Amino acid sequence: MPTPWEQVNYRTYFLIRLPVHEKAEFENAVELESSEKSSEKSSEKIQSLMRKNPLATIQEMATDLEVSTRAIEKQIAKLKESGQITRIGPDKGGHWKVK
Repeated sequence: MPTPWEQVNYRTYFLIRLPVHEKAEFENAVELESSEKSSEKSSEKIQSLMRKNPLATIQEMATDLEVSTRAIEKQIAKLKESGQITRIGPDKGGHWKVK
């Protein structure tokens, strides 16, 4: 006859459901909305920098806007996807075209 320890099914995980306070969703929505607004402002600033200097690098834009290069790369990807900007030529030696 097996001992009680041998009968136990050992699991390597467990599930917890945490209730979310009703105001938490409202606060997150406000944060998301302000994030979208700041994203729009950032993309406008990036486009402005590209108009002033079509040869601007991601590093230069990041320095000017005081954000990370990754943040600039994400904004550029969104702008390219929406068709607002295009890259003419290679990464080195090319330039930006703002539509």
